Amino acid sequence: MPVSYIFLQILTPADFAIMNELRMEAANKSSAQGSGLAAKRKIAGPEGTKLSWNPNERTLLAESDILGPRKKAKADYAERIESIQRGREGREKFGSSMGKQRSGVASSSTNREKNRQKPLMMVLASSAVRGKKRASIRDKQKRLRAHMERAKKAGH
Repeated sequence: MPVSYIFLQILTPADFAIMNELRMEAANKSSAQGSGLAAKRKIAGPEGTKLSWNPNERTLLAESDILGPRKKAKADYAERIESIQRGREGREKFGSSMGKQRSGVASSSTNREKNRQKPLMMVLASSAVRGKKRASIRDKQKRLRAHMERAKKAGH
């Protein structure tokens, strides 16, 4: 059975500096090709996450040091609400626009509009639909003739 060897390399401060320079060059190169928020993030990212190590300095590691750079740090409740409010500025009030056919006049949706949104399985289980299925051919013809008469009177 072959023995696999693991080679460990101890990084020096000079190695960290070289890694930072390479990271900055790659970010600048990619930002030159593209524009927008993603390119800005790539430029800002490596500068904020420079790797350094000082053996004389004994400090506890922060969570961000272990996890590495993130797109956006977690915001607390107040910050999230504030950003939501900023996004809503200059926009119409949120909510359902169902039944708002007449502009300028406050109106709710009609029963017919509500029935269109009703789940099909609820409709099929209703007694009205089940009664129509069980109706005789003569009753179905009566209902169809009455419907056609009403349509003629309505002018359709």
